[in-house]
Amino acid sequence: MLALLVTAHPDDECMFFGPTLQSLRCQAVLVQLLCLSTGNAEGRGAERSVELVRACEALQVDRRDINILDDLKFQPQDGQSCVWSPDEVAAAVDRQLQQHEYDLVLTFDDYGVSGHSNHCATFAGIRQLAKAARLAHTSKPHFLMLESVSLLRKFSGPLELLIPRSACHDIAGDFVTLTASSSAAIRSAMALHRTQWLWYRRLFILFSRYTYMNTFKPMLV
Repeated sequence: MLALLVTAHPDDECMFFGPTLQSLRCQAVLVQLLCLSTGNAEGRGAERSVELVRACEALQVDRRDINILDDLKFQPQDGQSCVWSPDEVAAAVDRQLQQHEYDLVLTFDDYGVSGHSNHCATFAGIRQLAKAARLAHTSKPHFLMLESVSLLRKFSGPLELLIPRSACHDIAGDFVTLTASSSAAIRSAMALHRTQWLWYRRLFILFSRYTYMNTFKPMLV
């Protein structure tokens, strides 16, 4: 099985999708990463791109399976004031989809965990592709979106694992729960994003439920 994870910025893969990368590897699913920007808001896009590759390799994602876009359509990159066009996102992701026959596409939901405009635009663009796939009656890829939760649950850390849920660990399911095999490894990978390893991100990665588990829903169109 081949999966494509689409993120907006370097560090998204660790801050929000770490359990996904670990769990899919345990299920022998090959994951490729498409990051739509270098996160160049402070002119450090080149550094952040290198950090992304190192962090992904720490999570056992091969650098050959990482595609980081440096496109003027997403400039200035990274920032709430920078509103990306969903049409441009859809076009960029569609180009990636044409290169491989993916079984699965994973990304943010409409709130994007934090409400970041780039996360939301990433969802909106991929939702266009999901709608087109449905109209074309194609069975692949299967589009899943990462569930955004309330503030209390967002920072419940490993306590989220204690909540009973009728979800499954099978990535082909309609509602999917993926748990981290090592939250410490995710924290270590995030620390490789040295330009982003600020005190509030250290707290986030420690207390965020997204370090310990991810829940996905089908992308409804």
